[in-house]
Amino acid sequence: MDCNIYTNPKVLQFAKEAKLDVDAAVGKLGRLYAWAAQCGNEDGDITFLPPQELAEIMRWKKKPADLVGILVSVGLLDQMEVGALVIHAWDERNGAFLRNRRKDRERKK
Repeated sequence: MDCNIYTNPKVLQFAKEAKLDVDAAVGKLGRLYAWAAQCGNEDGDITFLPPQELAEIMRWKKKPADLVGILVSVGLLDQMEVGALVIHAWDERNGAFLRNRRKDRERKK
């Protein structure tokens, strides 16, 4: 996670629109980012993830569709084409690290 996450305008807008404290909003995003990294998601594409599962990962208790809508509207998820969702800037921030980790594991086998 970026060290500026607590002051990032997108995160602040997410907190406002979701009616969450900023710390709670960051915690929910942290759950998503940790899940994606743990799964080895190299490109941040979460299109395969149903809204209900996304809500469960982020511990969102309201309507899953509302969560997706807010994340897209504030720019924390990029809607690449109809139905395709990608975690914003995931590849630039985490993709190379995760690709290198995968290649290292493959090399060691």
